[in-house]
Amino acid sequence: MDVTIWDIDFRHCPRWFRYDPIVRRPIRAVLDRVRPARATGLKKVGRNLRLGLSRIGVSVDWVTAVRRPPRDGGWGIVNGPLELLRNPLQVRPSVTGPGLLSWPMECPELFATTRIRRHLAASAWMADLCRAHLGGDIGIWPLGIETDRFVPERKTTPFSVLVYDKVHLYLDKVPEVVGLTEHVCAVLGALDVPYTVIRYGAYLEDEYIRRLAEAHAVVFLSQHETQGVALMEAMSCNLPILAWNPGRVLEESVLHSTPVCPIPASAIPYFSPECGDSFATAASFEAKARAFIRRCGHGEYQPRPYVVDNFSLESSARHYLEHLSCSLG
Repeated sequence: MDVTIWDIDFRHCPRWFRYDPIVRRPIRAVLDRVRPARATGLKKVGRNLRLGLSRIGVSVDWVTAVRRPPRDGGWGIVNGPLELLRNPLQVRPSVTGPGLLSWPMECPELFATTRIRRHLAASAWMADLCRAHLGGDIGIWPLGIETDRFVPERKTTPFSVLVYDKVHLYLDKVPEVVGLTEHVCAVLGALDVPYTVIRYGAYLEDEYIRRLAEAHAVVFLSQHETQGVALMEAMSCNLPILAWNPGRVLEESVLHSTPVCPIPASAIPYFSPECGDSFATAASFEAKARAFIRRCGHGEYQPRPYVVDNFSLESSARHYLEHLSCSLG
């Protein structure tokens, strides 16, 4: 089948007036040359899928700006602001996701007002939420990980931990995260475990790779993950993970948009016992950390095979094509 995939940058959305992206685009192109973009999970959806399709020899018409839809056939839309894509979605059949909606509650009429055949969620908990609010055909498609780039490094330094802080994004929205990072760091300090902190959205990918190469384990602090790309990249480096996993959505703005409460969620949607452990509350962190550090010292965790065996770029690309073929023919 001919493959057309749309990967529309959210920066194409108007900010101040209707046509301001036309003005901003050349300015942004210049800035991108001197200020490398932060590599977020959303941006990697298109990039990693494209890499995977290339490796399995599939030629793709890759669309990065809104244009006239193809005259026939369907297409996949992995990323893009819904407000820019409403007209194209009404013209031809499509498979959308996972980057079309942040939450399914944003557009419960998605299937009723478009020709979408299937919407893809990155993990089971988000797929369940989509089924509850969107109806329609919901599939699950996790992104492939660059396992040949995120590789284990030989450690020659004493045991140390990288604290991955994503909860700082919610300090004014989620009371449960206030003081969590500081508490984790205080406990690690009391246990005489050297640590460094890296904040989501504040690093370039090369810096993340370097910090992973220096660490022996990761404490991952995020209230929920639709897939957890950065988490899985650390696992691909064979770094054991100790993750905060409250098990539900904590954002009040999200909870107010649905009568279904609590909303089950996961900060480690793709995980297994050989990958590490989790803790549900700040109070339980110290006991969990002691046991986790001891097991790391005994070499009990080996997360890389889990990622390599299940989330290669090639297998993810084939899985995506299966969704297109099944839904679009």
